Amino acid sequence: MKRTIKRVCTKTFWIMGLIAVTQVMLTPGFVSAASWEITATSGFQWDPSEVKLSLGDDVTFKLSGDPQGIPHGLQFNDWDSIKQVFEIEAVQGQQLFNATTGQNNTSTNMANKVLFKAKIKSIPDGLSEISYVCIEHGGMRGNLVLGATDGDMGVEKMVRRLSPSMQRRMLKFINQARSPRELTKSPQERRVKFEHGPSAARPKYDRRHEGVVAYDLATAKMMLENRPLDGYTDVRDCLKLYKESETERFEDLLNSLGPPQFGEWREVATVAEGDEEEPVMHAAMLHTGKVLLIPSNNRTVLWDPDPAVATPIEIINGEQAGTGLTANLFCSGHSFLSDGRLLVVGGGGGNPGAASSIQGWKFDPKTIKWTRTSNDMSFQRWYPTLVTLADEPGKVLVAAGATGMGVADFMEIYSEVTDKFEPVTATGPVGELLFPPTYPGLHLLPGGEVFHTPVGFGDCNQSPSGASADPTAIFAFSNPARTMGAWSTLENNHRRKGMSVLLLEPTSPFVRVLAIGGGDAGTSGTGQTIDLSTFSPTWEPAFPLLEGRVHPNAVILPDGTVFICGGMEAGTKPPPNGGRCELYDPKTGSIAEMDELARPRHYHSVAILLPTGEVMAAGGAGRGGCDVSRHNTIEVFKPPYLFRGDRPVINSMRSEVEHGAAFEIDTPNPSAISKIVLARPMAVTHQTDSEQRMITLTYTVTGPGTIEAIAPAGSPNSIAPPGYYMLFILNQDRVPSVAKWILLK
Repeated sequence: MKRTIKRVCTKTFWIMGLIAVTQVMLTPGFVSAASWEITATSGFQWDPSEVKLSLGDDVTFKLSGDPQGIPHGLQFNDWDSIKQVFEIEAVQGQQLFNATTGQNNTSTNMANKVLFKAKIKSIPDGLSEISYVCIEHGGMRGNLVLGATDGDMGVEKMVRRLSPSMQRRMLKFINQARSPRELTKSPQERRVKFEHGPSAARPKYDRRHEGVVAYDLATAKMMLENRPLDGYTDVRDCLKLYKESETERFEDLLNSLGPPQFGEWREVATVAEGDEEEPVMHAAMLHTGKVLLIPSNNRTVLWDPDPAVATPIEIINGEQAGTGLTANLFCSGHSFLSDGRLLVVGGGGGNPGAASSIQGWKFDPKTIKWTRTSNDMSFQRWYPTLVTLADEPGKVLVAAGATGMGVADFMEIYSEVTDKFEPVTATGPVGELLFPPTYPGLHLLPGGEVFHTPVGFGDCNQSPSGASADPTAIFAFSNPARTMGAWSTLENNHRRKGMSVLLLEPTSPFVRVLAIGGGDAGTSGTGQTIDLSTFSPTWEPAFPLLEGRVHPNAVILPDGTVFICGGMEAGTKPPPNGGRCELYDPKTGSIAEMDELARPRHYHSVAILLPTGEVMAAGGAGRGGCDVSRHNTIEVFKPPYLFRGDRPVINSMRSEVEHGAAFEIDTPNPSAISKIVLARPMAVTHQTDSEQRMITLTYTVTGPGTIEAIAPAGSPNSIAPPGYYMLFILNQDRVPSVAKWILLK
């Protein structure tokens, strides 16, 4: 067993600092010291590209970006002059810089390494500027300006509080404004608005968080009057218009551009063993609190989201470590069994037809052991989809998948009792639905039927699909053994390379399916819902997304909104990172822009809901799409609701409950609770997940510190199939608690 962690993912460069000497007078009187961090980003830029320094300031050069194992070295010319300016500091366990020679030791991996860290101890007469350049990318140039004035430093302090994504939002907000009055409103208020759904409701905004005034009218006029013809390119030019008396206004601007409105991504780890990264293509949220990541071999990879854990990534090497796994489960399908184990079938590697792709495996999160099912499936299945049914003991429907010679001829059912697969016969006029797209979007409906959304796999590139439309369909079982049934088809839709999620509500519309992106150039920039509560379900008119998305990820949050990330279409000017995300509210039909991913997350990427109410994203192929994951870092998104004040707390509750039973939740302020939900954990790959569902519970406040909630009733219960769930309580501001795990049986 080996463990490794990389808290910051980095790009390695050869870098040389160059000295430029100019005869100028220094500006006296600056006394405030500050710390500055200059980062070489994966977009081949210095961030920031210019820093204005004064005596006592700290400056650190770091590397960040996409690790490629390129050798690196840092060297300053005229080292004797540099040593007069810098007091070089040691960085325990990370310092590579040699203060004697002015060079870096070489290495092939720069994970979380500091190139250079020093304090400005003096500024010799005549030395006003230090310029630096990346030799690997000569266009990457930057400057350290020595002897900053108070005014300059005020602007620089403001810049330091704006993350790169906030700076981009600010420039976009100002450059797109057509009138000064547009700049007096929050950037987030300029979201997409449209009529949608049966109520055709307009979005309702939380004015406490979104009604912030970004600029007063006079400053807004100055901003536009001084705007260059091709727009501002540096936020410093905008911030110079702020006066010292407008500190409060700047705080408003920060609020309107920052996490309270857009949420916030952070990179937390790299999935690697030593210097060797482990490609991430599958993820499952386990009831132990860890996340299972399935790579393209027989290793077992676990990530612990707890930030207090010193070694959050655990990589276990197959048979040698006694996990029992002998197969390559890359390109498999998976769903949870009623006892919390994960059933994984098919796969076999990067192409169909592998001998092991006919096998089924079960992973036990408690023992970290794999066991093979008692029999194999009837077909090899590469890119299959699994759906856990409501039966007790559990059953799982296995559908689709390529065999190496074509597609599987029929579905199969797995039984937890027999530990075996049996064929499923489809009768009726439609017969067998052979799923032209593998990884079809399948969802268990409250009536026990299985709904097919025509998303699924089209091809691996990041361009819209050229395939024809596929049928929307519903499969109804006709016998208790779940080995027979019939398909009925609805209208066709063109959504290949998109993702679908099931939306459940206690009031009308009770059951909907949402399809995000995919399809051709006309549909990839849209979302669409179908109301399955009606007698004759039809797809409603599509609504616009903020971005065209191919192979996106969609995650239902505890407050009922759907977080959409990744899947940026290939284009002439793709973003250097993963692009902006968005938040869809099914009740109001509104879309809100969210923070930008640090990495491209599209084909072979995954995103799942964590018990903290945050979202984890990992993986992602190269920019073209058709390879294993190249972006094997883990990012965590903190949604805006986690910036709205204190979170409600669950002190205690039962760990198991039967369907229909009442159970008590201990919480300090039960009268402040507005909603209780069960979230089924996700098991996602290739933008396919049949598991996630958010179920609202009925409840009653029974005391000053207690709530009595009612588990979903009925057996079998297809709204909430047996298994583990995350239970969240939400307050009046829709802020969720940290979840507690509960076994529903």
